[in-house]
Amino acid sequence: MAPSLNSSSAIVYSGGSPDNLSQGAAKIDAHWHEYDAILATNRTGAQRVAGDVVAWDTANDTAFVAADAVASLRGFGVVAATIANVAAGEVVRAGLCVAKATGSIARGEYVRKSATAWSVEGTGVIEGAAMPEGTLGAARTAAAGGVVTILLFTGPRALASQLLVAAPATVDNAVANSTVTATLLSTTLRANRLSAGRALVIRCAARVTHTPNVAAGSLVRFHVTLGGSADLLAGLSWPFSVLLGEGNGAARWDSLLAATAANAQAVHTIARLDRTGLAAEPLAATVTAAEDLTADLALAVTMDVVLQAGSTGALHVAVDHVSVEILR
Repeated sequence: MAPSLNSSSAIVYSGGSPDNLSQGAAKIDAHWHEYDAILATNRTGAQRVAGDVVAWDTANDTAFVAADAVASLRGFGVVAATIANVAAGEVVRAGLCVAKATGSIARGEYVRKSATAWSVEGTGVIEGAAMPEGTLGAARTAAAGGVVTILLFTGPRALASQLLVAAPATVDNAVANSTVTATLLSTTLRANRLSAGRALVIRCAARVTHTPNVAAGSLVRFHVTLGGSADLLAGLSWPFSVLLGEGNGAARWDSLLAATAANAQAVHTIARLDRTGLAAEPLAATVTAAEDLTADLALAVTMDVVLQAGSTGALHVAVDHVSVEILR
């Protein structure tokens, strides 16, 4: 038998250094188990470098483009090495990889796409809790800008619902002819989260008690504001004169703000549930398509406790539940 022409069992890759068989097998094994990557064409319009976070192209097969909307729900990959424009190169689509980062990110924190080009940012939520919408991976190292090692998921998490729950609260008013206002819940809804086909549901449950001699017309009133729009629940209240005859009454309402046009809420229909039954209240408050597509929307739920003039008693409101949920 003729002797081997490769007595050292060397493997030489073009442009690389030689490995022997056992070293090569170890590298292949490490590569295979750390991440999944494919060759994809760069269609961003410029050279991309290792760590760039890119979105999969929906107009071309096996290609990637730029996408820098915060918490985007697109599929993302991470460039593994320099790729010239309109050239193919290795892009990680799942697994451990090193990505560009912006801001402070803790080890174990869920990450999402940042508005900063080619970068991820922290979500403020650590593994073990529910993933925020738009989560595309989890940090395996801490970072303060620069780069971060992440476990890249196979696709961003688009949650069927995003539930925010306020802590229980109590609000008192013992001053006649005055209003006490409390903010029960405030948050930011990311841009384009209320597109058509999704709805915003707000729920509140509270118990109102009173001391004697509360003047008729005293009431508890809830408000919801979204973005820069008008009060979405104007007039949705329970006059205390109604509750007065029921002793320590409980008031509960449900509201459904339904998207009626693509990427916008043109007219909100509020469904109210109280002792009189279910009634629909169409309101003219609007959120424009431009707001919903490009801007984060501030949402707040507040409560007024109104004690009418002539009252010598007091109102006490125990808020058991306030929640906001985005439904598909």
